[in-house]
Amino acid sequence: LIDLYDGVDRDIFGYAIYKGYIGIQVLFLRGGKLVERESSIYPIIIDEIEDLTLFISSFYDKNNIKPKEILIPSILDEELIKNVLNINVYKPVKGRKKELVEMANKNALNSLKEKFELIKRSDEKSLSAIIELKELLGIESANKIEAFDNSHLFGSYSVSGMVTFTLGMPDKNNYRKYKITSEHHDDFHVMKEVIYRRYYRVLMDGLEQPDLIVADGGKAQITAATTVLNELNINIPIIGLVKSDKHRTSDILYNDKLIEIDKTSNLFHLLERIQDEVHNYTIRYHKNIRSKGSLESILDNIEGIGEKRKKDLLKKYSNINKMKEASIEELSKILPLKVAEEFSNYLKENI
Repeated sequence: LIDLYDGVDRDIFGYAIYKGYIGIQVLFLRGGKLVERESSIYPIIIDEIEDLTLFISSFYDKNNIKPKEILIPSILDEELIKNVLNINVYKPVKGRKKELVEMANKNALNSLKEKFELIKRSDEKSLSAIIELKELLGIESANKIEAFDNSHLFGSYSVSGMVTFTLGMPDKNNYRKYKITSEHHDDFHVMKEVIYRRYYRVLMDGLEQPDLIVADGGKAQITAATTVLNELNINIPIIGLVKSDKHRTSDILYNDKLIEIDKTSNLFHLLERIQDEVHNYTIRYHKNIRSKGSLESILDNIEGIGEKRKKDLLKKYSNINKMKEASIEELSKILPLKVAEEFSNYLKENI
């Protein structure tokens, strides 16, 4: 056990790569003492640098409290993460802090190997988990589960993702993604919108309803979802996956009651997998929507911006945030003044 006796609250991020997956370990130091750890596993989407940067940048979106500083692996850009999180970020090169990052890396690899084997296990354990979930909640079936997660990464807009698990296994043909249109970007309003859009479509198109809805969050998200389902006159059980004060998913929130989950059970591992899957899917969508292709599609819709001006804008401003922050005077160096004014107003009103 490595302790730092300086009394500083800090989080330490480590990672490992194994068979196309990235494992991420977070160590929580409070008052200089290692008090808890958390591990996650995702398929590598782009590369370890991009994926790890996205994970850390979105880590404090939900219930995790920012410490005074974080320690990160040497492959990352500390200035980029510091600008996103607005906290102190360090890449230690020696001493106990470097040992902590190395320990997080080692733990990440061990956890990754364990979880990878879990994912590859037989359908029997998945079936056992959904039976356990059905009996725990007292519902008729948990064969088809739809899970939702929201992302507000970098604050420009919100997106939601939905994944489907059938008989305890991912059903990727029934994944859905949503760009949120509401001007309110808090979890309550985002959840209301995405639940309405999903289950209004289920009603209108006569689609099969799930046996259970899983929301990554607490009472506010469940209240939002329940309100919408009641308005649509749909009766589907909803649970929330709630993190403890030690940053780990530990409880199910169902009918205003917290139900503790056995950490060694097949059910716990299934819920962890669902949570990781929907989070990963949503973050991936958020990154894609921020890509240059999305910028091009926005620019295509602006009258007065042709191919040459579009290329000049993309060359000077690599992302939508930079365009939005640019003054009309700056934009007018590429665009006619009237077009620059209209474009600036469009970004401020719609992005």
